[in-house]
Amino acid sequence: MTNSTPSTEIHEENSKAGQALSGREIALATLIVMASFVLSGVLGLVRQIVLASTFGAGRDLDAFYAALRLPETLFVLVAGGALGSAFIPVFSTFLNKDDIQGAWRLASAALTFVTIAASLSAIVGFIFATPLVENLLLPDASHATQALTVELMRIMLVTVVIFGASGLLMAILNSHQHFVGPALAPSMYNIGIIFGAIFLTPSMDIRGLAWGVVIGAGLHLVVQIPVMLRLPNLHLRILPNLQAPGVVEVLKLMGPRLIGLMVVQVNFWVNIA
Repeated sequence: MTNSTPSTEIHEENSKAGQALSGREIALATLIVMASFVLSGVLGLVRQIVLASTFGAGRDLDAFYAALRLPETLFVLVAGGALGSAFIPVFSTFLNKDDIQGAWRLASAALTFVTIAASLSAIVGFIFATPLVENLLLPDASHATQALTVELMRIMLVTVVIFGASGLLMAILNSHQHFVGPALAPSMYNIGIIFGAIFLTPSMDIRGLAWGVVIGAGLHLVVQIPVMLRLPNLHLRILPNLQAPGVVEVLKLMGPRLIGLMVVQVNFWVNIA
């Protein structure tokens, strides 16, 4: 029999975080991700059916989808796949070296940067929502449809901040080889939208669907928090320091991917102009 102290257990968990998974763990993680992917796909189909049956093909749903374009674009650029793919290898390097303080310093700086960047982009989007809709998204729509689109867009812009934080939590959990929360997050997003369509739209019309998107984004974040709170030596804090160790490496890795995403997004916006 061996004695295990709390500090020993924490050290073992930290050491495990950046190591390769065993064959059994890989199989289990793959099964979880596959099951979650299927669940998300099913819920996505249910979402489309619910939206079609609730709103049909009309002005309100057109306004909703048009309003969703800007929040989605901002999320992709500020905190989409470029951040996660750049953050995970650098963060994992700190974990592999047992530099737990450095790892959480990097995570704190990244979370602070993402939150600030997402908030500023959402504020700019809020301010320029009207000219964006009138001149680019729906230039030929009626004034009423344009006004509705602006209102929906401003409601859903808050999701840029929520998804920014949630995306970074996903990267942190994946680095610690915890996959359940991140895998379930997309399903929770769909559940929020379905909830809004079924329970909020009867009293709020299409605005209830926009709030359902916000609720879904919140669930996307919340489902990961219980696992985050169980991580050893968790120490996330406000750290507005781009010179923190590892930040420059993350930014360098983000560069090429971010340029590619920008090209795709610019092409998308040019095509709808």
